[in-house]
Amino acid sequence: MHSTWVSIGVFGQLEGSKADTVEKALKVMQQNIEKITDDASDLAWCLECVYAAGIPKENPLVKRYIKELSSLQHENGAWKSDDVEEHTVSTPINVLNMLKRYGVW
Repeated sequence: MHSTWVSIGVFGQLEGSKADTVEKALKVMQQNIEKITDDASDLAWCLECVYAAGIPKENPLVKRYIKELSSLQHENGAWKSDDVEEHTVSTPINVLNMLKRYGVW
């Protein structure tokens, strides 16, 4: 899935957010959304690539990722990373950055 969302960012910047390659990759992400919805770091990274491609907040996939990120927030305000312990600080920063970029936070 990582290469798919990275390709969305790359081809979105090269060919535009409406490019066939981007549309196909977004469909793949939509069909496989459950594979990343339990990991805040992956969701934030995916959103960063989608944002770089120029995909708007109104896109159903973006809405779903934002909703999933909100559901993964802990009571203390942080988001836990499924990565190594060193990412427990960078994950909340990345999540908040993406929520801010999309105008959610």
